[in-house]
Amino acid sequence: MMGIKFKGQKEKYKILIMAIFIAVYCFLSYYFHAVVKIEVIFTHFFYIPIIFAALWWKRKGLLVAILFAAILILSHIIFRPDLPVVDDCFRALIFIVIAFVIVILTERITKTEEALREKSDYLNSLLDYANAPIIVWNPGLRVTRFNHAFERLAGYTADEVIGQELGMFFPEGSRDESLSKISKIARSLKGEYWELVEIPILRKDGDMRLVLWNSANIYAKDSTTVLTTIAQGTDITERKAAEDALAASKAYTESIIQNFLDTLIVVDAEAKIQTVNPETCHLLGYTEEELMRQPVGNIFAEEEEEEVRRVFQFFRQRETGETLRSQDTIRNRELTYKTKDGRLIPMLFNASVLNDEGGNVIAVVAGAKDITELKLAEAEIRKEKRLSENIIATVPESLIVLDKDFRIKRANRSFYKLFQTEPEKVMGSKIADILGDEDGKLSAELTKLVETEDTLENFELRYQSEKLGERILNITARGIIFAEEEEEEEELVVIQDITKRKRAAETLLISEQNFRDSIENSPLGIRIVNEDGKNLYANRAMLDIYGYSSVEELEAVPRKQRYTPESYDEHRERIRKRKRGEHVPPSYEISIVRSDGQVRYLSVSRGEVLWDGEKQFLVMYQDVTGRKQMEEELGQSLERSKKAMEGTIQTVTSIVEMRDPYTAGHQRRVAELACAITKEMGFSEEQVEGIRMSARIHDIGKIYVPAEILSKPGRLTEAEFGIIKSHPQVAYDILKTVEFPWPICDIVLQHHERMDGSGYPTGLSGEGILMEARILAVADAIEAMASHRPYRPSLGIDKALEEISQNRGVLYDPEVVDACLRVFTEKGYKFG
Repeated sequence: MMGIKFKGQKEKYKILIMAIFIAVYCFLSYYFHAVVKIEVIFTHFFYIPIIFAALWWKRKGLLVAILFAAILILSHIIFRPDLPVVDDCFRALIFIVIAFVIVILTERITKTEEALREKSDYLNSLLDYANAPIIVWNPGLRVTRFNHAFERLAGYTADEVIGQELGMFFPEGSRDESLSKISKIARSLKGEYWELVEIPILRKDGDMRLVLWNSANIYAKDSTTVLTTIAQGTDITERKAAEDALAASKAYTESIIQNFLDTLIVVDAEAKIQTVNPETCHLLGYTEEELMRQPVGNIFAEEEEEEVRRVFQFFRQRETGETLRSQDTIRNRELTYKTKDGRLIPMLFNASVLNDEGGNVIAVVAGAKDITELKLAEAEIRKEKRLSENIIATVPESLIVLDKDFRIKRANRSFYKLFQTEPEKVMGSKIADILGDEDGKLSAELTKLVETEDTLENFELRYQSEKLGERILNITARGIIFAEEEEEEEELVVIQDITKRKRAAETLLISEQNFRDSIENSPLGIRIVNEDGKNLYANRAMLDIYGYSSVEELEAVPRKQRYTPESYDEHRERIRKRKRGEHVPPSYEISIVRSDGQVRYLSVSRGEVLWDGEKQFLVMYQDVTGRKQMEEELGQSLERSKKAMEGTIQTVTSIVEMRDPYTAGHQRRVAELACAITKEMGFSEEQVEGIRMSARIHDIGKIYVPAEILSKPGRLTEAEFGIIKSHPQVAYDILKTVEFPWPICDIVLQHHERMDGSGYPTGLSGEGILMEARILAVADAIEAMASHRPYRPSLGIDKALEEISQNRGVLYDPEVVDACLRVFTEKGYKFG
């Protein structure tokens, strides 16, 4: 309403001004024509109100122009009828023409302004109501505008934000980092658009949102000065949370797979192993690399091939054309694993299919449990069940049941067989009459069991009969067994014929003596020790090994003096492990100090034996000092060979550098950098050594290249460069007859190959290039660019690092480039 009122007042002022102009010009016309009596009056000042009228009222301004023309002509006719009116008519016509031209121009300008205003309104509406959050800030990082979507994202209104610093939207902990990131990107921007960047936003209510920004700079006419920056964001908080949840889920799943106590395998659509867990590898004796992509049938017993087909149903797709259904599962199916060393292990399998998002079956996952112990337990249970069902008939010992008067009520077949009698002859008879308990000791012991739950054990009785002769019986009895039918006390008596056992014990004493004699005469050193390691016995060979004449003399020397220091520490560790119940290998090696001070190396085996009727430990010793000496001599010979090989390589390197003085030291520096990169990538010391040796001779092929080409200061011709490019192949031909412990020939051959296939001599690409050659390629390129050459000065290490960074993944392996950059930027590497 105020706007309408204001516009009305403005229009009144315009009319008032125009009325004043008309009155003034009426007076002036009268004055010049009637009073001054000039022939032609000055009319230029009439243009002012005409122009204003045309600008203010457009086509209505023509009426004002006509009015002024009429005033001019009427003034002339009324006050100067004596003069011709032609000139004033011409001037009046000019009034109208000028008004018309201004009206036309004003309308066009107005239309253009309206079009621009509509476009601006459209763009503003598009900005304000866009779904994506949009914010605009000036070079001083102060907010100049943002849309409704950003209001919803940040929780602020326009009045709270416009003119404020951009940093108000960033969490305090990451504010400086976010502002630095924005400034850095803006300064380094080469075009109008930024790269995508993730920056967290702090809402007014304190909630944190992660936003992915895509921004653009708006420049002045000089295309350099930034006028403003507009940024459009995408709230990826939920997406990042979902990604983090997915990553956590994957990590959780991987953790389950890795820590799954049973075996787990995943078979792909080609019936090949796709995934195995560590337990599977441990059980089968394979490494994960040996199992991956192998046909699943390889790890099962051959005779179960058809059963394996039914479990891992991918086998049948090609053969029968049947398709898998998502509900296809296998539960508790028994199959047999075949280990790497040929052992068969019974397993209980559960298998099901895996589907992709489209419902297509992509794999079979199968978990299996080693049921070896279960099988043994089942067999034992079946055995026990049969034994329980037939105990009376099948128990090997004689078994009888006595009533309260110690008369026989029941007996098994073993009893009748032992005493060679019939049931009718013993039923109802007293046990004392059957067994001949003349001294009454058995009856007395059985009487003690009455009305108790005690047990009589290991009661020996000598039995004498005409049929059996003298037998030694062992009697076990359990008191107070109630018979449900008769509700009277009973006793269960087990009778064992231990005649053979007693006689075997006597034989064992004889056998033990023979065992002692065998040990004493054994060429191996043997001693018997108790659990605490005390010597109970040592044979002659054992005493000779240590240089003592008796066990007492050996035992009198402290153990610490009988071992070398290193071996004594190992001995104490073995004792600690045995006391803690940990596993200690039964075979190991020790080094001892003889009584004469000589050091000997012994191979030791330890096992349990029965000695003097008790469990002790037998320890056997074999002197392996000669073998140890041979091993040391072999190691020394190997070291000498290695030094000789290094000397040869150094000589060849010197020959190459003598022909090409500009690259003197090049191979050494490349080797040092390549080793640093290899270590940064986590390779073993053996692999680092292989890289070093390869780098030291990687340019040996330049022997074939004429010296004038190597030191040519100008640009090489195509033919000359072709000769240079042959040096990897020449090096390969020179080295291929030499037996190295590393693939040095192939590394040297491939050190000028590139990841995109643009290298030489064979144009290998990607994984077709050895990793060692990829490392050597980066080190060679860095050193070459950073060093002086006949045809150019040194480019410097910064330029060299920039070159490999720009060609990361194109010419050079990304992992190698990253490791190289860390070596220089983080580890401060410099060429020596």
